Amino acid sequence: MRAALGVAVAACLAAACAPGPKTEPQATAYRLATTRPEPPTASPSFPQTALQVVPATGSFAASRTQIFYSLAYRSQAHVSRYGESRWAAPPQRMIGRTVASWLAASGHWQAVVGPEAWAPADYVLKLEIHRILQVFPQPQESEAILTLQADLKGPEDRLQAQRLFTYRHPTQGHGARATADAQNRNLTRFCRELEDWLLQAMAQAPARS
Repeated sequence: MRAALGVAVAACLAAACAPGPKTEPQATAYRLATTRPEPPTASPSFPQTALQVVPATGSFAASRTQIFYSLAYRSQAHVSRYGESRWAAPPQRMIGRTVASWLAASGHWQAVVGPEAWAPADYVLKLEIHRILQVFPQPQESEAILTLQADLKGPEDRLQAQRLFTYRHPTQGHGARATADAQNRNLTRFCRELEDWLLQAMAQAPARS
């Protein structure tokens, strides 16, 4: 009995010390998406103004469907990926679509043109994803990191405003599902703050002739 108890305790200790992410049991695809819960504004903040969201660009991790993680407690430079789980599409594509849908649902502009279409626009929003990664500072502790740069261009392709957005959200778990959930929380925060930033930047832009 005492020997069996010793084996059980040893097994529990080994499980507690097991490093970071766990492989998903079967192939799973996760989406990056969020929906603006508030109704559109009663009247447009910028009537007769069109905003074009061009296709987002990004780092290697943002342009692939693999979900990447870093065991930072071992090496800051080493990055791995989940073998049985992936994004449903490259993150830069899903984020671009989500941002365009969020801004269109706000009602602040007469028109918001998404990244898969084109139309003459008064302003152009360009997004570049610098980092999308799950980081393990400790074996049983991880956070989802999302860093994006937004460029707002106006008439004659002039840069009106630029900002770097960075988000870190702890994951509720250590697998691919946990990082997907945390990144969607990051994405929701980004859409909210991007909307506010755009309204402020366009309000301060020189009047169009």
